[in-house]
Amino acid sequence: MKSVNKYLHLVLWLTLFFLFSVIRLHSNSNIWVNLLVVTQLFCYYPLMFYWQSAFLYPVFYERKQHARYFLYSGVSLLLLALVRMVTDYYFLYASSLKYAFYDITFYHFLFTLVTLLIAALIGVLYRMSVRYQHLRWQQEKTKRQQAEIQLHLLKAQLHPHFLFNNLNNIYSLATNHPERTAVYVSRLSELLRYFVEHSSRPLIPVGDEIGFIENYIGLERLKQPSIQLEERIQDNMPSGKLPPMLLLPLVENCFKHGCLSDPLHPVNISISYEANEVVVETGNKPGKNGKVSTRTGLVNLKERLELLYPGNHVLRTGMKDGIFTAYLKIPVYEA
Repeated sequence: MKSVNKYLHLVLWLTLFFLFSVIRLHSNSNIWVNLLVVTQLFCYYPLMFYWQSAFLYPVFYERKQHARYFLYSGVSLLLLALVRMVTDYYFLYASSLKYAFYDITFYHFLFTLVTLLIAALIGVLYRMSVRYQHLRWQQEKTKRQQAEIQLHLLKAQLHPHFLFNNLNNIYSLATNHPERTAVYVSRLSELLRYFVEHSSRPLIPVGDEIGFIENYIGLERLKQPSIQLEERIQDNMPSGKLPPMLLLPLVENCFKHGCLSDPLHPVNISISYEANEVVVETGNKPGKNGKVSTRTGLVNLKERLELLYPGNHVLRTGMKDGIFTAYLKIPVYEA
């Protein structure tokens, strides 16, 4: 990036030098003489620009040494103006060129001082813009790091939440239906392997996530064979990718709370694909005392969505005719 900036600066200065040369052609049509004159007049501007932007402003002003900054800036401006006036006098007035304007006069001094001051101010503005962009980049980097840390913490919450729920299920099966416990543990181990292998990745194929959800639904069917489940999962899902474990909280919520309130009441789960977006719709009766979710369930999902899809997702939950419904729509990243 720094090398690119150097080339941009070089191109800019060469362009200004060329324009300056073209403007002065009316004063002297001799190209070589014109280049000599332009070089003499032009070379002080980059010097003042970089003296301000690369040294005075960052070394003194940005370090809160304001008095020294203004003192050194004023002295530098006067000295460079005097040096330029003297060289202008010998190269452009006392020489064979005889340009009267470049004699040592008040107007010549005023012109030199003002033009160098403009170059200094542009240098300061340039340094301020560079510093502003650097601060913005640092802030964005810090935000990204904080978001990644928060996302890892939310994922870490999800893993024990899922494990604890299923340990309770194993205990219930071992007590009431021991013949199904071994199969349940075998399937659960496959799901936990998915957690280990995929949860640390930023993106996974949509098909893998859908397969995980289908395996989880199969696990719940094994635990509750009498469950009334209306499942609609679209075939031929896209080849894109999405963050792992985003669909699980809604599906898990249906079984955890809906089946506790009324095992015979239908649980509705629909997963489809519309215009580069995955859409999940669920419905279930609320749990006992109207409870529909826990801290590590839907709230965890909301926080993850805000970090992963800020302003670019839809999550709606609510009650309709005594049924708790949830609607999620998230974009799919290209594979």
